[in-house]
Amino acid sequence: MDHNEENQSQWLKLSLSIQVSSSSSSSLSSSSSSSSSPSPSPSQQHAPMPHHSLPLIQYSPIAHLSCPPMILPLPLPFPSPQETRQEGIFLAPSHDPLPRGHDQNQGPDNSVVGSDFGSTRNNNASSSRGRPRGLQSRAMKMKEGKSETIAPPFPWATSKRAMVYSMDHLLANGMRKISGTVKCKYCEKQYDIEFDLKEKFDEVVGFIVEKQFTLHDRAPEEWACPLFPSCKLCGQENCLKPVITKKRNTNWLFLFLGQMIGYCKLAHLKYFCKHTLSHRTGAKNRLLYLTYMGLCRQLQPDGPFGK
Repeated sequence: MDHNEENQSQWLKLSLSIQVSSSSSSSLSSSSSSSSSPSPSPSQQHAPMPHHSLPLIQYSPIAHLSCPPMILPLPLPFPSPQETRQEGIFLAPSHDPLPRGHDQNQGPDNSVVGSDFGSTRNNNASSSRGRPRGLQSRAMKMKEGKSETIAPPFPWATSKRAMVYSMDHLLANGMRKISGTVKCKYCEKQYDIEFDLKEKFDEVVGFIVEKQFTLHDRAPEEWACPLFPSCKLCGQENCLKPVITKKRNTNWLFLFLGQMIGYCKLAHLKYFCKHTLSHRTGAKNRLLYLTYMGLCRQLQPDGPFGK
């Protein structure tokens, strides 16, 4: 019993002391609020405040300008192609446009350094000045085992492919008749016929002069779908077609005088344009026109047939 009484007396003292301390703190707080209190210390300024008692902060431009500047990280250097290959990833490098006339492999003497051409730019430029610019991309490349010269297939043909002698040369050597082999599509008879060189050439030139403003670098219908001679054996008209075998044995002058080049296939026209250094890509009427103009220049080099 004595022990329990002692415990109760101790708890009573403790409760009295707590009440006294609470009353004294309340009195002190009231007195401090009525009197002007000194400015708080720096440690008290930075002391954390309860969440429910935090003051509201309004945004103002002055406060925004007074903020310290933001420090951005510097951009990382772009990895080199060697580094990307080592890491096993591919990143396309940026291609900055180079100034006009600047070459990445150009040396101090305007020569191409490290190129696969094996020659300098100056040497290439000087070597290409020897021939016209239009013929640089048309240089003829012969296949292995073939040459530019062949045995002349006809007396009026030269040793060069798809080339004939001029009118002056032919007339001076007595070649006034040009013959060729034809075949009738009705009676299927095959024989040779002749054209007068001077007469037929004047006929072709007169046709070109008449149609010169309507050609537009294209063969007219009369050349694209030619009329053939009549057969003297069966009497049928428009039936004698020329016999054409290999391209190198084509009788170009005979076809020209008879205005029957349109009977040739496209491969024959390309063959002629190739060996006469003419443009050989395009429609058939374009190549046909170039073939007629090319033969006109061969027969009369100083004539008004362009270049």
